[in-house]
Amino acid sequence: MSLIKNTLAEFNSHTNGHGPSISHTTLRQPLKHRVPVCIVGGGIVGLTCALILHQQGIKVHVYERQLTLYPLPRAVVMAEDTQHLLATAGMSVELDRHVGEFGQPDKFIWKAHDGKTMTYLDMAAEGLCGYRSTTCFSQPTLESALALRCESYGIPVYRDWQLDSVDEKTTSTEQTKEYTAHFTRYKETERPYQTSLEVEAEYLVSAEGCNSMIREMFGFKEIDYGFTYDWLVIDVFMRLPHETIDHLTNPDTVWSFLKAFDLDPTNCEVERAVVYTFCSLNAEKYWDGRGVFLIGDAAHRMPPFIGQGANSGFRDAAALAWRLAMVIKGQAEPYPLFSSFSLERRAHVDFIIRSAIALGEPICQADPEKAKIQHAEMRKHYIATGRKPYPAFRPPLAMGGLFLPEFGGGIMCMRRGRLMSRHHQGARWHLISLDPLEDKAIFVKLEEIDGHALVVESGHRREYQAWMETSRAGSILVLVRPDNYVYGFAKDKLEVSLLLEELQVALGGA
Repeated sequence: MSLIKNTLAEFNSHTNGHGPSISHTTLRQPLKHRVPVCIVGGGIVGLTCALILHQQGIKVHVYERQLTLYPLPRAVVMAEDTQHLLATAGMSVELDRHVGEFGQPDKFIWKAHDGKTMTYLDMAAEGLCGYRSTTCFSQPTLESALALRCESYGIPVYRDWQLDSVDEKTTSTEQTKEYTAHFTRYKETERPYQTSLEVEAEYLVSAEGCNSMIREMFGFKEIDYGFTYDWLVIDVFMRLPHETIDHLTNPDTVWSFLKAFDLDPTNCEVERAVVYTFCSLNAEKYWDGRGVFLIGDAAHRMPPFIGQGANSGFRDAAALAWRLAMVIKGQAEPYPLFSSFSLERRAHVDFIIRSAIALGEPICQADPEKAKIQHAEMRKHYIATGRKPYPAFRPPLAMGGLFLPEFGGGIMCMRRGRLMSRHHQGARWHLISLDPLEDKAIFVKLEEIDGHALVVESGHRREYQAWMETSRAGSILVLVRPDNYVYGFAKDKLEVSLLLEELQVALGGA
């Protein structure tokens, strides 16, 4: 764990826990900032959103309640598309350095009461984005790396500021609102110089986590799926009805559980053993209809059984950031982009939550006889399907989103070779073609949305050709959104022009 501690120490030595330096004056007047986008919450989701916005040339501030980073693990599973979007955000070096540093399991296995396999995830398989389909990471290490990357880019991350209230003001057009967020020191006795802060912003993003104040202030309602249990975090043991929290967290109890995995005090160190209650909640909407957004745990919380909680938060950040950038730059109207963000992300998370519940219910069944029945049914299906791994979690975008289903849109884009995100940093629109494209009119339209044209390498041509043919027969080009979802496939230059025209209309253009 020395690597985590060293990374955290590096972050704190660079920032002194403050973000940008603030003049230590004895004046009690509130410090005032004005910025297009104010992100409340400086965890992995909020920092990722800030990085992508910054890459798009959008000024953004992050305000975090905690003075220092939380040093203990939480999220541990990273999906292939998360690896792609983090590399897109400029984190390729950090991914190579830190992801998988503690070893990589090849499978995630659901075992029945008798020890037999009920299903499994193939974590080692190559994903569609060119990375492992699933990998493991340390959240404290990644969070430290994201914070340092933000600092290196000059993105202000203000720490020790707690949100107290938000004022709304309708703009002169009466179609949008501006917000003034009021912050106070989270630990005022430790920071006596400036104790209040006012931030004026066009857009307010809550990345505050499950206890989001913005969610409560603006009346975002949540849907409860009714699936909740207490688990002991070593991260594998559920508390049974007859077990007390004190008993579970007793060191002797912890080691007795770990013994089944050949772990003891001589070969591992227990960082923490706490009981937490997971739940299954999803906000009814992620956008208030004006300028307030929810991302990450502020928008949803889900059971841990498929490791998609943090990954869903990363997807929220990526899906929102490029939309905000296009609207602020005047490349799109707010309503079509923001409404599609809320629709797409909420539906995607709904699918993930229901999948996690389906795979978690057999594990959480405390009644031995009911558990045997559920386990037998799950194993029967596993055998009937040829003992194949559980399908990768790549649900397509919901109908009504920003893509063209009649042109095969709404699915994740393949990335191989030089077309992987580590070689093309920045969340941009991409037109990927099997052969070089020479059409000035198409290039002009791409430039209007900051898009780039990319050509498939010869060594990967056959693979891309097969993928395009499977996705939409006869296609030789694909228009890809900044969050790596396909807007539509095209069979020729004429269809490419049609895709770009349809996109212009969808963005609110003539």
